[in-house]
Amino acid sequence: MSLKVRKIFFKKLASRLNCKKINDLMLEIKIEDKLFKNLYDATFNYVTKCFGTKKIIKSEKEIFDFIKKNKIKNITPNGMIVPKREVCLEFNLVVRSYIEILESLKIQDLIESFHFPPNIRFKEGNVKASNLRRRHPTEFFHSDTWTGAMPNWIASHLYLMGDLGRNNIRYAYPPIDFSEEWLKPIEKAKDGQKFAKKFKIINFKPKKGTFIFADATIIHHSARKKNCGERISLDTGLNMKMKGLKSFKYPKINNLNIKKIRLDETISNKDFLNIGKKNFLYFPDSMNKKKSTGGGFKHPSNLHLVKSNMS
Repeated sequence: MSLKVRKIFFKKLASRLNCKKINDLMLEIKIEDKLFKNLYDATFNYVTKCFGTKKIIKSEKEIFDFIKKNKIKNITPNGMIVPKREVCLEFNLVVRSYIEILESLKIQDLIESFHFPPNIRFKEGNVKASNLRRRHPTEFFHSDTWTGAMPNWIASHLYLMGDLGRNNIRYAYPPIDFSEEWLKPIEKAKDGQKFAKKFKIINFKPKKGTFIFADATIIHHSARKKNCGERISLDTGLNMKMKGLKSFKYPKINNLNIKKIRLDETISNKDFLNIGKKNFLYFPDSMNKKKSTGGGFKHPSNLHLVKSNMS
């Protein structure tokens, strides 16, 4: 029954968009060239500002070469380039560019709320074995709900730069006997592989300049071909107005209130769309300070939403 509710919503969503229907739970949207360039440029500036170097970086190759030769303090083992105090302005410009893409789709009335901040993610060509021993490596098939995302979540993926043909994300479709209980938060991603093996790999290769919307039931993982290069992409999610959806109840894991953690990282539709206009994202932590993620359930940034008092 829940898959039917989700498919009905995606049918409605697809009817509002100029998109390619990958399947009845996943869509691909071509981003307008100008809007994509704005996001690309903002991301380029954000990433290079994180380097803290006076060297002028002019190309994607120079970005990836610099990361390979230097330790970038705000890149997590899962590849998230965490916003910090030193790069607040540049990150706000990234988010503003992302919002402008969303606004161009004219689907704001279908969105209930947002998870924030969005993630700029760097994925190297070869994954370190130590990273695979973490609780929630993105190299394992997973649903974002396993780390706390809400049941009405849809993943939002944008492919920005690098070897996107060989270093991207692989998706899989839910089986006919799918259960909403499979989506509830779990302590380790490997614990969910008993469910993941029931899903069917989707024959789809992401492309630069496209926007992917995928329902929470479409599991995914970071996928690399042999000798691939690096990539940078944007990933986040939207909580949608899915009428009639009944799903899992949040468990407590290691005494963590996963639902509260996620709600604390959720922002209203209005407040999110006003970032870069009336609202500003502030990150007080410096590059040298790290925040505990509670085993992957908490966002590694220390985010404060600053609202303007101007009417």
